[in-house]
Amino acid sequence: DHSELSLAAAATAPLWEKLPDRDMERLLAVCRWVLEHPTEGLRAREVAVPGVDTKWIETRIRLVEQLVDAARSGRDSAAHDEPPIVSGLGLKRSDLRVRMRILDPAILFPLRDVESPVDQLAELWDDGTGPQHLVVVENLTTFLALPPLPGAVALFGRGFAVDAVAALPWALAALIVYWGDLDSHGFAILDRLRHHAPHAVSVLMDVETLDTWRDLTVTDPRPTRREPTRLTADEVATLELLTARGDLRLEQERIAWDWVLPRLRSALG
Repeated sequence: DHSELSLAAAATAPLWEKLPDRDMERLLAVCRWVLEHPTEGLRAREVAVPGVDTKWIETRIRLVEQLVDAARSGRDSAAHDEPPIVSGLGLKRSDLRVRMRILDPAILFPLRDVESPVDQLAELWDDGTGPQHLVVVENLTTFLALPPLPGAVALFGRGFAVDAVAALPWALAALIVYWGDLDSHGFAILDRLRHHAPHAVSVLMDVETLDTWRDLTVTDPRPTRREPTRLTADEVATLELLTARGDLRLEQERIAWDWVLPRLRSALG
């Protein structure tokens, strides 16, 4: 019975509505397979769906994850008492690359700004001398504009940074500060980050920031309706306010740095 997949497909129509009919058939076939088989630890090309080329799956894995997450969320909430867990497929990403900036000149590292496969970054600081603080952002403009910060490095991963954190022992040992857009997607990413790093804290994702910079908000045409389960009470209140005001979005790069820096430094202790 794949009624939960049908409901999820209807709920996520903007993600796939422009797919050709044949690709939509492939997408549903892959999602059905994933819902019936464990995927933890597999690589994308090991998702062996009859009639679907593995390269097709690999190039559309994020779409598959979004649809499967929506189906699991609906199924879990209907079948169990515990809140739904939305955490992707658990696939290995040996080719996952993230970009890292060293924000503290005192941290010994030959490069200040480097992009590398995650498995190579994981080998850094294996003697326990890693950075004290990790700033995770999802916006390149913000990532490049981050100023020097004591004991800190920053990660930017084009949407993958939160998954990369789980594979970096030195990152998990640091104080993790997440700064995302003030919108439903930003809070969904924060919720996913806490699946890997429950101690992560958010910054500039609060009602005060939203109210102060309300004039710079826009309407999000495609908000996510996922129900996060790992947010604080204040974060939930902010998300609810964004939704109540018409699915607002405040992009992080629009906030003035004289507002950002005191709050970012305070979050880093």
